[in-house]
Amino acid sequence: MTSCLETDGWAVPVKVKKCVRKWQFKPIFVTKWFGIPSERIKMKHFKNIYKLLQRLILHASKWRYGTSGVCHSCGYFTFFLYSKDIARRLTLLVSLWNLSGPFQRELVERENYFCCCCSANFRKRALAQTVLDLLDMDDNVALSRHLSHNEQFSMYESSGYNVFSSEKIQQSDRYVVSEYYPDKEFGIVNNGVRNENLERLTFPDNHFDVVITSEVLEHVAKFDDALQEIRRVLKPGGYHVFTVPVDWELPASRERVTIDANGPVHVLPPIFHGDTIRDEGILVFRDFGSDVLDVLTRDGFACHKRQFKTPSHEETFVYFARKIS
Repeated sequence: MTSCLETDGWAVPVKVKKCVRKWQFKPIFVTKWFGIPSERIKMKHFKNIYKLLQRLILHASKWRYGTSGVCHSCGYFTFFLYSKDIARRLTLLVSLWNLSGPFQRELVERENYFCCCCSANFRKRALAQTVLDLLDMDDNVALSRHLSHNEQFSMYESSGYNVFSSEKIQQSDRYVVSEYYPDKEFGIVNNGVRNENLERLTFPDNHFDVVITSEVLEHVAKFDDALQEIRRVLKPGGYHVFTVPVDWELPASRERVTIDANGPVHVLPPIFHGDTIRDEGILVFRDFGSDVLDVLTRDGFACHKRQFKTPSHEETFVYFARKIS
């Protein structure tokens, strides 16, 4: 177990402190102390980590060391840090949602522990790991090669480049991403990003090997239509891999908003989640409860879950469904 030093409230691992204090920051130190294979070491990358660690120690009261390892989102060896500022903001935000204490703790934890290299939080890295595991790939280098060399293989992510931050993956024409601009035409590129509505996608049938939705399904008005469309555009044997916030203390999922001829009708007080393209946030249409697997399962499209534990041992889950036919 890595021992730690307390520095202004930030638990700094002794290994990291020694690494930063070295006159020359050499990859061999990391391969020796952390057991990372030498082929993963890139000097330019570790110089960036070194500079980052120096800045983090100067602002040590804002961070807490989580763990270290290879990030499944960017593919680099890195440190995963817990942001106290983000934790405070999220704790305040979710306290207004009138959901259970365990749900609030899980949400704060899974949206934290950021990668020092690409800023992917714990949930995004768990999503990336699940995709790689389902495809039987060791890392995103293997995924980028597969995208480059297999012309029949393609992936779709419904909310920008949110899960994989590798430049080689993002530059592939067979890794398609989109955002949702309701006032623009669907199926065309808007501000450099394709515009799609998950309820009526413009892609042909049986088109993708993997569809990724990251914290999206709780925001879709016509939930059944979205699941039907995801299944339609997947090839037989293809995977839908996704995350949704789930309150396991809630006995049954519930709709917060319904739609009638006059527009949205709020059954429960409105809740808005943070959004990368809308300053006002994005409306939550439903809360998922302990029946989430049943709610998300369709004929020939059964939903399963994978459990992950944060460095502080908080449980969180990634979900997937495979198209049978």
